Amino acid sequence: MLMKRSASAAMLISSLETNQITVDQLALSTISALRQYSNRELRNRAIDVLGRPTERGVVVGEYLSRMPSPSQLMSSATTLESGKLLVDQNCAVCHSPQNDRPAIGPPLENLKHWTLQQWVTAVMNPNQTVDTQYLQTIVLSKSGEVFTGVKIAESKNDITLAKSDGSRIAIPKAEISEQKTSKLSLMPEGFEDKLAPEQLATLIAYLRSR
Repeated sequence: MLMKRSASAAMLISSLETNQITVDQLALSTISALRQYSNRELRNRAIDVLGRPTERGVVVGEYLSRMPSPSQLMSSATTLESGKLLVDQNCAVCHSPQNDRPAIGPPLENLKHWTLQQWVTAVMNPNQTVDTQYLQTIVLSKSGEVFTGVKIAESKNDITLAKSDGSRIAIPKAEISEQKTSKLSLMPEGFEDKLAPEQLATLIAYLRSR
């Protein structure tokens, strides 16, 4: 909600600057949105307090060098249970159906043929290769609100966006001032702040076991 308008986004950044809110309290999608905010002044302030993201290729390489082998972890029932929990916490909201609604991200089943590098790249560098149907759409309303999500439906009267938290919002076309498609995936960068190499290996082991 705070990201919808520049004034409230500025309040969020101010709260980060004064440590009223800490970075670890923010969702990765919010951190990513702040670093890419359309207002240059606010974007620069956000980068000052959040820091610039580590180059994605460096992160992928570091995780590949530090991770245990997911194949070796697949034989442990306890590990697979932990992997399922990590998937539920970090992936399910977009990659699994929610409340009888279809998933808004690509399916994670039947990917046993993926190499470890493909898995790590998909998680840690989600913008390297993005299917066009999963690119973000950014909508600016005539009242100054900004909406970001994957466009999942469009009718004569409105468009529907699926947001990174799994929610949907229908925006009347009569209220739209501007609409554009981003080159970025709805999946945010920065999972190195949420998943240690061992946790990512456990998550991948579970997905490979299905």
